[in-house]
Amino acid sequence: MKIIWRLIYVGLLISAPYAGFKSLGPEETAKTNPDWVFIAVTFIGCLIFPLMALGFSRAHGVNEFRKPTFDRNVLRWWTDPLQPLRFCVYASILTCAGAAVAFPNTDSIGKLTLYWYIAIAVGLVLGERLAYMVFQKRIVELTSPCDVATRAVPEK
Repeated sequence: MKIIWRLIYVGLLISAPYAGFKSLGPEETAKTNPDWVFIAVTFIGCLIFPLMALGFSRAHGVNEFRKPTFDRNVLRWWTDPLQPLRFCVYASILTCAGAAVAFPNTDSIGKLTLYWYIAIAVGLVLGERLAYMVFQKRIVELTSPCDVATRAVPEK
């Protein structure tokens, strides 16, 4: 299963720069209208989202958060939030990189779209760092999948 997840990660992360590049084309930017207020609200939302995701998981019984790897499911937001969060960070950075390649040939709406992508990427990166600082005592690095089952649960 580890190889399958690694292949899925590679496939999705390869498609992110292409999606960023294609999204700044004139046929795509004609359908959008980002402005600076939207970009600022997106940045703030992406900054606090990682804290909220980990807080929600914590409130619903997750005592420890596993550090992300490339061999686990990326879809378990509420039981393993650091895994999909790291994937979103990588995808947003790669989308920015793809959009930056198309930046010189885009219109003003395309430029604002790139700034929006940057706000998402920077917000998620800073939010992830902030979440790591707040929840640092609850983040563990497991050496094997069996560690989850054998990890001692403190008695009450």
